[in-house]
Amino acid sequence: MVYVSSGEVYGLQPVPFAEDAQRLGDTPYAKAKIRGEDEVRAAAARLRLEAVIVRPGVVYGPGQRPGMLIPSLLAALRAGQRFACTPGEQTRDFVHVRDVARLLARCAEDGAPAGTYNAGTGIESAVAMVVRALAWRLGRTDLVDLGALPYRGSEVMRYVLDATRAKERLGFVAQVALADGLESVVSCPEEQVGA
Repeated sequence: MVYVSSGEVYGLQPVPFAEDAQRLGDTPYAKAKIRGEDEVRAAAARLRLEAVIVRPGVVYGPGQRPGMLIPSLLAALRAGQRFACTPGEQTRDFVHVRDVARLLARCAEDGAPAGTYNAGTGIESAVAMVVRALAWRLGRTDLVDLGALPYRGSEVMRYVLDATRAKERLGFVAQVALADGLESVVSCPEEQVGA
């Protein structure tokens, strides 16, 4: 049994987030993922099954929901519209969807050790850097307005995962470098980004 949770369950605490850290996430999304983890563990115990919980960082790539940062930014810039965002000083562990898919496939294999695994790169990247890089690739840096929006009251300013356990137990290491992943998103057909 494999459950896809989220790195958001960690909430506000020192980074990098390791799997045995407290689950302090207090957004509705984080609370739902925490509840899901608890339900999966209980069902696995009741049914005598092995449970694997995967906590991805900020997943990006083809098929990402339209309301997320990267698809929203690309849609605005491609339409020639201004993109307003926070100052972007918050950091995230951006992990490409191909890497997450690889880890999930490994977790679904027979013999994959049960447990909780972070799916991340272990690299902390500022949101502003990602926004600027994408705008530069599209030649539309003039449309980006960093700092036009305030941070959310519950904004987690630093977010990076410790992926050591996935490496040691499953042989997983994220392979898509952020620069390459961003380039692939920009060159991806528009209907596949934010689909």
